[in-house]
Amino acid sequence: MTLDAGSRADDADVLSAAALDAIRGAVQVRASADAVEVQAVATLTLTRRRQALRADPAAELDLVDTGTAAEIALLRRLAPGTARSAMELALRFTGDAHGTPGTDDGEPNGHGPATFAALRRGALDLARARRLTEQLSQVPLPEVDEARARELGVEVPADASSTQRRDLLRRAARRLLVQALVLVEAELLEPGSVPALADRRPGPAAGDLTPTQLDARLRRLVARALPAAHEQRLREAHERRSCTLRHLGGADEGTALLQVTGRADLLHAAFTRLDGTARALLAADRAAAVEPTVEADTRRTVDQARVDTLLAMVLGDSESLAAAHRVRVELALVAPAGAVLPGGTPTARGPEGDGTVTLGAGVPARGDAPGELDGVGPVPASLVRELAADARWRRWVTDPETGLVTWTSPRTYRPTAAVARLVKARDRECTFPTCRARARSDVDHVIPFPEGPTVPENLCVTCRRHHRLKHHGSFRTRLEPDGTLTWTTPTGVTVRNPTPSHPPPAVHPPASAEPPPF
Repeated sequence: MTLDAGSRADDADVLSAAALDAIRGAVQVRASADAVEVQAVATLTLTRRRQALRADPAAELDLVDTGTAAEIALLRRLAPGTARSAMELALRFTGDAHGTPGTDDGEPNGHGPATFAALRRGALDLARARRLTEQLSQVPLPEVDEARARELGVEVPADASSTQRRDLLRRAARRLLVQALVLVEAELLEPGSVPALADRRPGPAAGDLTPTQLDARLRRLVARALPAAHEQRLREAHERRSCTLRHLGGADEGTALLQVTGRADLLHAAFTRLDGTARALLAADRAAAVEPTVEADTRRTVDQARVDTLLAMVLGDSESLAAAHRVRVELALVAPAGAVLPGGTPTARGPEGDGTVTLGAGVPARGDAPGELDGVGPVPASLVRELAADARWRRWVTDPETGLVTWTSPRTYRPTAAVARLVKARDRECTFPTCRARARSDVDHVIPFPEGPTVPENLCVTCRRHHRLKHHGSFRTRLEPDGTLTWTTPTGVTVRNPTPSHPPPAVHPPASAEPPPF
């Protein structure tokens, strides 16, 4: 293909459309070809195992797999470890209970075959299929007691030894995990197919999400399917908290690494305050300069200012501490009212604090439903209540059927602070379909002002890059009634952005839902 600067615009459009069709077709052909290879690897692995066991029932299958991996590695020019990983992935996809790692208790994985079917029909590429299957395989076993084990069909005798009791409870936990992950996989592949996990507005299928979006959605669905396990992981994360110092050498001689590990919500809040304080001090430095110079403007980067601020605060610098107290930390927490307020009604007002709790009007109580902490991800109901008890609330009114935040606004070019907060609460990330830049980005008009009003129905969040692309790159946008944004490329390709980044779970309000009394 050659490029001719004198080509007509019509010819360029035709060529562009043909190139995009070729890319789309190549993706589907590649997915189908990958499915053929995956099936062949699984067949080869299982055939070699059965052959070895027929010859010697006591054969070492690990040694057999090592030989199979070596053959695949030579054929595909892969490292042996990579070939071994491909074998394990193929066995997960085909759902073979004896071939899948981690099933020593006899319980099958359950998830995998549905993902493989999506790969085979071209609805999912191999990278996303691998990511989905591997992420599901890493979900830890939930805790279960005897009563829950009985509900799952596993009876724990009263006279069972501690080892027998542990093994039986593990089998019950494995069964619960398999049931939950099969539902999560189904909802990821076909949004809306599992009402208990579905969003109010089912979003795109796994194949239409970026890897980062897929990870976020998977975490959210797992939190809904296994709320008790989510609480368990929160406790374990708190128990594993640590702060370590490691001195670096070599090219980094003279520097050290301070690493803090702990609960994501607390560290996210701490970093938010640290970042805000550093930026405020940088702004104060610039304002204090009578004649700013290039050297003064670039004296410290934001990263350097964060380090300086952290050290000053820990070592007791009064100016930095005073600046930190002036910085307000605002966290966007989205949750059903029942998760924030047991029973769906307020019992007490939390003290003035830092935070924003987004509540839906008329949402029935869901005491175990997880919330969504912006920048962190899904958080269990107990943490939602803990954060809400020590926060100043801003009340967003949402449509009980769609969950869409609604508001009214003056007709001015620049949105008011309240409207800007509302649009960012609704979108939370750049609305370009494959971008996840946070809502610190621009609040942009869909229909340019003054033809389009400055109201939430005509506003969306875009990062600076996609804001410029929209206004200067011939991309067009349209805000749909359900809050999603449709982007149209210069060649006419239309892509709808996934539903707002962290949609609340589907709930069905009562016939005569009244707004909450706050």
